[in-house]
Amino acid sequence: EMLRSLVGSEMCIRDRVYIFTNGNGRMVVGTKTYSVSTGDIVLIPDGDFHKVWNEGEDDLIFTCVFDGGRNH
Repeated sequence: EMLRSLVGSEMCIRDRVYIFTNGNGRMVVGTKTYSVSTGDIVLIPDGDFHKVWNEGEDDLIFTCVFDGGRNH
């Protein structure tokens, strides 16, 4: 079965952005919920909870870009 969501995380040690390149879904960042689709860019501030759900038939594809290095 296709993965429909990612486990939520509060482990941001740096700001990051998610760049959505295919599909549509929903993303929670902090206390706000966003509809996301191809071409959207979402900022996740350091320390904010975030989670992504695929709500379409197609794969929801995104790239996560971190501010600076990553230690894990």
